Amino acid sequence: MIGPADGPVKVGVTNDVESRRSVLQVASLTALEISLSVALSRQEAFAVERHAHFLLKEHRVRGEWFRVLPVRAVQAVQAARRAVACGEGHRSRMARAQVPKAKLEDTTIVRFAAGTLDRIDAVAGKNRRAKWIRELVEGELRRQERRTSKEAATPRKPTDP
Repeated sequence: MIGPADGPVKVGVTNDVESRRSVLQVASLTALEISLSVALSRQEAFAVERHAHFLLKEHRVRGEWFRVLPVRAVQAVQAARRAVACGEGHRSRMARAQVPKAKLEDTTIVRFAAGTLDRIDAVAGKNRRAKWIRELVEGELRRQERRTSKEAATPRKPTDP
């Protein structure tokens, strides 16, 4: 975890903590400090990171940055380590697991009326907008395909001339 003493804090994985802090420092006006560094296996590190991000999701500023004090981020990482050790880590990448990245189509830009995205976030949950919209669209397409296949399979009555 890297960030200024008063936050926000970056919770991430790296092989070289000091080098990562140095790179981030170039773009920061405030002095960045290393709040916590834990040596873990690659697999465990990413599982702990994912679960810590889940625990801090309501404080997310952008990407791996969270608007919390370092002490709160340390608590989240410690809780994430315990959860991962018990096999209870958060699996936030389920959509990617279901659809291999190679099978995903190009991005489409869609414009919504003012306020629509806020309403979608209220229903879908913060940071779940794209997944929620994708699931709705794919579900509707499956329903229409089933309806079309049922109509094609239903025998038509002969008409009298």
